[in-house]
Amino acid sequence: GAGGAGGQWAVGAPLSGPPAEEELASLGAQWGDKDAVKIGAYLVSRLMRNSIFSLSTEAGGRGMPWEDAPQAARPEADGCDDASSRMLAAASSVAPAASSCAADLEQAGRAAGWEKALRHTLVPVPGRTRSRWTQVGYVSLHRALVEGLLGDPDALRTHVMPDEAPMLAPPLAWSKEEGAPPLGGFLHQPSQLMRTFSRLARHRLRAAPPEQLAPVFDGLNACAATAWRVNPAVLSVVESIGAAFPDGLGVLPTNVDLPLPAAPAGDDPDALRLWKRELKQARQRNAELHSLRCTLALKVGVARELGDRPFYFAYNLDFRGRAYPMSPHLSPVGDDLARGMLRYAAPRRVGAAGLRWLKVHAASLYGHDKLPLHERVAWTDEQLAAGRLKQLAAAPLDEPARGWWLGGASPPQ
Repeated sequence: GAGGAGGQWAVGAPLSGPPAEEELASLGAQWGDKDAVKIGAYLVSRLMRNSIFSLSTEAGGRGMPWEDAPQAARPEADGCDDASSRMLAAASSVAPAASSCAADLEQAGRAAGWEKALRHTLVPVPGRTRSRWTQVGYVSLHRALVEGLLGDPDALRTHVMPDEAPMLAPPLAWSKEEGAPPLGGFLHQPSQLMRTFSRLARHRLRAAPPEQLAPVFDGLNACAATAWRVNPAVLSVVESIGAAFPDGLGVLPTNVDLPLPAAPAGDDPDALRLWKRELKQARQRNAELHSLRCTLALKVGVARELGDRPFYFAYNLDFRGRAYPMSPHLSPVGDDLARGMLRYAAPRRVGAAGLRWLKVHAASLYGHDKLPLHERVAWTDEQLAAGRLKQLAAAPLDEPARGWWLGGASPPQ
């Protein structure tokens, strides 16, 4: 039980009705950061202790083995956590010999096809100095659950919702009341005007008069009011490259890891040292490729989810006062691929002056950003006259158009 005001209520007691709600509200108001951390850690530990799942189809098909058993018939185990006791119950229903809480209890549960769903591991990470390392605890899913979720994108999307995704509705306009922190950005989750951990900076933003921050709000709100769409042509090219070209054509990360070097046959210390260095470099490169593939999957996943619908980005400031979209992965300040997959939702005529600047921009993206402006315009006119841009728009992955645009400095754009 957990004591409220005077210790009159327990965790298992019903909490319906105004008195219980008022008591919970008063109790929560008394919690400090340390109390909240302790309570959260306890809840996480209980979740880990009670979460198990079935690896076998036979065990999973009939439900939890202990659910239909009478309370007195359920195997109990002193000194075991809840998940271990449940694994013991599952093992007892399949293998009656496993009926005591011993060191091999989890092995008996695994033999019956049951595993703990959540695990706690300690990972060493660098500290403030290179000579100091510290350990950070992580709660991770069992590998079989991760593979099951990743193997079905729809199931993953059902269970994992992205934070700070682009918005289908215009963001909340930034505003401020006297003595209160600024409000704006996302509609259903807290948004900070400035990305900072400084308490002093947050105090100054709270104390700043609204009229002083009004010009900043106007700029952020103007950026947030701009509607965007996914560029379907670029998205189609990206998907086609990923499906037909394992090497990514230099635009996408390759789908094939680098082969690890074989260990030397002899005992030569120099050869062994060289092999270790090459092995470390290959593993590091493969880890980088894995990270790039994950980043690409997130960008393409967000673009597919948005489809042809117009969307918006909520904006805020970094600690230097620069404005950035709050959405990661796909944004107009991302890499070449992220920028190439975006376009304005509302088309407008650019006129003669706008066409000239588009020609300048095209030459700059191809790598001629050091030429004078009139020479960039002339270069783009030459490509138009030669029909290269028309070929590129019609069949970007066919030769010779593919070789031409891949030779540019920023091919996705």
